Amino acid sequence: MKTIVTGASGMDGSYLIEDLLARGDEVWGIVRRNSTNNLGNIQPWVLGNRYFHLVEGDITDISFLESLFAKVMPEQIYNLAAQSHVGTSFELPIYTMNVTGLGAMNIMHTMKSVCPEAKLLQASSSEMYGNAKEKDFPLNETTPLRPVSPYAVAKTAAHHMASIMRKRGLWVSTSICFNHESPRRGEKFLTAKVIKAASKKQPVKLGNLDAIRDWGYAIEYVEGMQKILDHTEPDDFVLATGEGFSVKDFVDQTYKAMGLNSDDYVEYNVPEFVRPVELNKLVGNPMKAKRLLGWEAQIEFYTLIDIMLDYAILFE
Repeated sequence: MKTIVTGASGMDGSYLIEDLLARGDEVWGIVRRNSTNNLGNIQPWVLGNRYFHLVEGDITDISFLESLFAKVMPEQIYNLAAQSHVGTSFELPIYTMNVTGLGAMNIMHTMKSVCPEAKLLQASSSEMYGNAKEKDFPLNETTPLRPVSPYAVAKTAAHHMASIMRKRGLWVSTSICFNHESPRRGEKFLTAKVIKAASKKQPVKLGNLDAIRDWGYAIEYVEGMQKILDHTEPDDFVLATGEGFSVKDFVDQTYKAMGLNSDDYVEYNVPEFVRPVELNKLVGNPMKAKRLLGWEAQIEFYTLIDIMLDYAILFE
């Protein structure tokens, strides 16, 4: 199977490529051109694998995509590339829309013109739901989308375009992923900041601790993405645990696991870390994925924290 993965050096992309190579795919992994080394998540055995091809490129450059797709003629495409930090999207809304929104549209357009028989997985986000009404919880594939950040607006645009292209005859599915973490989470993200600080028994500055999120394990969500693309027909699928925990729950449990009281280490509501528009609660309903794909999250919230802490203590 010839497979293209965008966002290859990201948390999800790196885990996905390992799975695809293990099952026998030939993989072209696209990474953004950068003056610094951004390949930390890609394991040496992957970079040295003769079935893996590292490609530097930009999904906002449609001529690059057309050239690569025509060369590879992929059977499967996973679009995981994005400017995915919500806080940064408020500072760089145009860049976020160009990469996260228009970049996804470029991929779909290129697929339609070059390899229309391929299958595409567009990575959507629970952020698209925004501040949903309480009656809508847990959130599912038909819940109205009310994005409240530039990142969420960009993801929503790509998500709607996926639906349009599907109606035009392309095989385009979406994975509406709720929050998922792992030891490969970028240091700019809240969970990674908390894990790093607690593992070193250091203080940390954060924003709103009251926000509730549905946290799962990235490796399982990447497996869910593969099941979505292997399904008999294109569709939208929520990947979530179905359980919600507050940011404070995450912080308290992380420091508690280190034998510490978070109140002694955490400064919260720090202005630079408070979102201009806060998203209060995200909890998903994964029953469609369970029923049609046989996918179900297994790693629980507290186990996830232990996995991330153990890695931080061992390797950092």
